[in-house]
Amino acid sequence: MVVLDRLYGTGELLSTLWRAAKREEGRSRYQGFGDLEAEATGIQEFSVCTVPGLLQTPGYAEAQLRVHRPGSDEQLADQVRERIDRQIRLTGDKPLDYRGLLDEAVIRRQAPDAAVWAEQLERLIEAAQWSNVTLHVVPLAGKFHNLLGSSLQLLWLPSGRTVAYVESSWSGQLIEETEEVEHLRLSYDRLRDSALTPSESLELLRATLEDHR
Repeated sequence: MVVLDRLYGTGELLSTLWRAAKREEGRSRYQGFGDLEAEATGIQEFSVCTVPGLLQTPGYAEAQLRVHRPGSDEQLADQVRERIDRQIRLTGDKPLDYRGLLDEAVIRRQAPDAAVWAEQLERLIEAAQWSNVTLHVVPLAGKFHNLLGSSLQLLWLPSGRTVAYVESSWSGQLIEETEEVEHLRLSYDRLRDSALTPSESLELLRATLEDHR
């Protein structure tokens, strides 16, 4: 777009409009996912590098958002609040059924602040014992798999339909086509089969917290 601005003598107009359109596209994509997440009765998630948003503490969420979505302090506070407010889906009157696969890198990559990281590990240990939450750690020593390099959420809707949301560091894609969703669900199931059991995962989380302390 910079080249086009120079070609047509439009200053930075086209570049500015292009950036605004990209931001709006991202907001629209996430808004569609957010609406479905609020409707879902169950979520199966794989996180490749960070603690899933539904399990983050405010301190961890702020540290992550400060790196990936820089803005004013007010904007950052709003983003943290929005993320934490979503967690009512796990703790409200009708909590959804949640199964999370955490790549071991998630619990090996510490938050910059030691106290924030200890609090986050404590939250994972607590959540792993909730009746509606099941957590598995995927060992780093495991085999290559189809979901390396991206995170995945499978959302189970009241209608019986399942949709998927695939996210990388820079983009996210909502997938509703049945064939593609089934392919992702099969990849998720195979990865779950290679993960630690919930009890083994809980013990690893506890050991990680003790090592950190």
